[in-house]
Amino acid sequence: MPMIVGAGADGDSKAVQRKAILGGTKVNALPPPIVQHRVSLAGLFWRTGLSVCDTASAQTAGLLKPQALANLLKDAMRRHAAQTLLAGAVRATAAGSKPLSMDEIQAEVDAVRKARRGRRPAAA
Repeated sequence: MPMIVGAGADGDSKAVQRKAILGGTKVNALPPPIVQHRVSLAGLFWRTGLSVCDTASAQTAGLLKPQALANLLKDAMRRHAAQTLLAGAVRATAAGSKPLSMDEIQAEVDAVRKARRGRRPAAA
């Protein structure tokens, strides 16, 4: 259940009014209300600090549902993995590395497989 932070118990936002000086004129400025959601996804709990407007938009779009959050996280993880891979390629290029040929890649794969076979206990 969302709760509005920065408002009085009755929801009266006057409790959090602060005065700001704008152009020499005193103006009552209200901070945008922040809604905190406790979201559970596979036993993981966290809070999101969204404005009321953003929260309403996210709820309307169905983005605060567990499946939608899972999809957003998976997408972010994929993007992060791709960025990490590309950053590694940039570092390798900057270090003067050359791409391996298919024969060199196959030789590396064969060497790893041979090493793994050598570590396995003998079957009885």
